[in-house]
Parts: sequence; structure tokens; C-alpha cells
Amino acid sequence: MSGPRKTAIVTGASQGIGAGIVKAFVERGFNVVGKDRDVKAGRTATFTAALNALALAKKQLGSLDRVSRLVRLGVYVAATPDFIDHAKVADAASELLRDVLGEETISSRVVIGVASLPLGSPVELEVILEVKTV
Repeated sequence: MSGPRKTAIVTGASQGIGAGIVKAFVERGFNVVGKDRDVKAGRTATFTAALNALALAKKQLGSLDRVSRLVRLGVYVAATPDFIDHAKVADAASELLRDVLGEETISSRVVIGVASLPLGSPVELEVILEVKTV
């Protein structure tokens, strides 16, 4: 990429497509994968978080066609100490982002198991995108 790079930071709480789903999980106390939730439920939460990230990116950019690369996907999973399938939970986000943005846009992913997340969320995503200038 030639020319100067500009960095934009966009953050947001769960306000997008799945805000009601996440709120319902948290209100019911289903927030720890391996205890309250199985891999399938964790994947659902991760898929929803990825949808939120895409919705936010589209809202900010006007179109996802401006995304040239997924620089980094960080997936944080609130899980019990004995839970070992973090990658399977994270795959839901990776698969959706690959399907929407294209295989060639994917760069790196990190998956980390944590004891808890803000507001009792079962998963949290960090999505860093490279964007084409207009």
C-alpha cells in the first residue's frame, strides 16, 4: 500500500444486530462457556459478535467493499479453567468473516480464554480492519 496510512479507531458496545440476544444471555447468567454454555452456544455468541462487528464496519464505512484486509481477529472467551475448545468457539467468527470478506483478506487470529469479560459477556471480539481510501 503506498502513501500515508491513517488509523481510525471505532469502538462500541453490543448495539448491533444481536444486542437483544447478548442481553438475554447475560440476564439469564449464561456467560461462561464450559459451565453455563456448551461449544454450540459459545459459537452462537461468537457468530453474533462477528455480525455486530460487520454491521458496525458497514455503518462506519458505508460499504464492506472498502475493507481490503482483516489485519487481526482477537477472540476472548469467558470459560471455565478446564474448557479446551476455545478455537472451536472462535471458528464461528472466523468462518463468517471469511465468508463475507473473502479468504484472501484473513491475516491473523488469536484466541484467549479468560475468567470473565465486561458486563458478563460470554465472548468479546477485537477486529482490526485495513480499509481502502476513497
